[in-house]
Amino acid sequence: MTVIKGLPQLTQARQTLNATLPDASVASNGAQNNGFKSFNFIINDDANAIRSDLGVYLHINHASTSDLRVVLVSPAGTRITLHANTAHQGDDLVRYWTSQHDDLLQAFDGESLAGNWRLEVTDYAQGNSGELVAWQMGRVTGFDCQKTDDLGPNNALDIASSGGGALSWPLLLVGLIWGGWRARQ
Repeated sequence: MTVIKGLPQLTQARQTLNATLPDASVASNGAQNNGFKSFNFIINDDANAIRSDLGVYLHINHASTSDLRVVLVSPAGTRITLHANTAHQGDDLVRYWTSQHDDLLQAFDGESLAGNWRLEVTDYAQGNSGELVAWQMGRVTGFDCQKTDDLGPNNALDIASSGGGALSWPLLLVGLIWGGWRARQ
């Protein structure tokens, strides 16, 4: 297994927003109001179809990421859920998705990259607020394996593909030594 540990390089610039995410609340009639906010990412300079080359970056700071659902909507109206009320260690959810390695982004294959992309963030539980620090999307042009600091200690980007593993040679060597030692006994 080969592991790529690096940051996808995307054709579009990152949007740093530091935008407050509304917390869920209770209305005067006792009904729950989910916190909701949407963010636009407009791409004008790339009308070519997406072909397993889409990348998305997301950085949310929130005390309880299990409160959140994050949906990405393409200009054509295709919707995918990037994060669905799942727990995450720490307050920062920092993640990259690439359609080459994440099946869910393949829903956009064949669509134009150009247009108004929308990120919808919904908070389903009261008590914790947060912010959308930054997000980015675009075509993946490569991976910068020298830079992984954006991921933080709990957000390692490990993208697996077929190939040989680095651990197999040391294990083979240990096996040969042990086998040779046993043969002498």
